[in-house]
Amino acid sequence: MIDTGKYKKLLEEERERLEEELSGVAERNPDNPEDWIATPPTDLDTQADPNDAADDIEDYGERIGIEKPLEEQLKSVNAALQAIQNGTYGMCNFTGKPHPIEVERLDANPSALTCVAHMN
Repeated sequence: MIDTGKYKKLLEEERERLEEELSGVAERNPDNPEDWIATPPTDLDTQADPNDAADDIEDYGERIGIEKPLEEQLKSVNAALQAIQNGTYGMCNFTGKPHPIEVERLDANPSALTCVAHMN
């Protein structure tokens, strides 16, 4: 039997960490609170120095590069938390025939939704 309480706590801590990291490089999409958008540069039109504008654009590109993988991790964490709520946590359903995910895999990655054999 899987200790879902243990994994729920780990997942909630991970969600908090990811949201904190995301808030440093992105903001929630007002049209979809589950979606994050990299924080765009401001005042590009009013910057007199083209080098400053170029730096801002480069920073924006870096924020996009950071935001996307963090957002994907957050989606996985939220899906795992939803699986706990649904009572399906710890089960791999990749083949359509639910079977347990190895405890070692869940210990290494609590947001894993597939067994080792069906990892991406």
